[in-house]
This record gives sequence, structure tokens and C-alpha cells, in this order.
Amino acid sequence: MTEQACASGQSADGRIRVVGLEETDRDVRLVIGVELAPGDMHTCLGNPATPYTVELSRPLGDRVPRNAALHPMREIVKP
Repeated sequence: MTEQACASGQSADGRIRVVGLEETDRDVRLVIGVELAPGDMHTCLGNPATPYTVELSRPLGDRVPRNAALHPMREIVKP
């Protein structure tokens, strides 16, 4: 995932949180957030993608991971 807020070019490692997770037989609906970087002033250099693993109740299999923070939901694809 790539953080949208300014974070002085730092990764979101340690600040990623699963806000919502719903697993169905057809898809896995995720809402993921990032806590703001500590400190008051950050430059907008562009932030690197941060790998993140979500623990599911069972293997993903044929289910489709979806970004449920968007309307309509969109499939999550590897960059």
C-alpha cells in the first residue's frame, strides 16, 4: 500500500491498521488506514509503497480482495 498523506518520504511501516475486514465466499473486503507520521511538519516527497500482510480466517483461494474504502469497491491488485 502507498500512504496518501505527506510523510517526508518515509514508509508507513508500523502505522498501518486494518479498519475493516469482511470475508465472504466470493471476496475479501478490506478497509486499511495509516496513522499519521509522528511530528508536526512533513514534506511531500512521495512515499514508498509499504508491504503489508493481512491475516485471513482461511486461504484467499479464488476469492477476490477488494478495497471496501472506495465506492464502488475496487479489486486490490499487486503493483
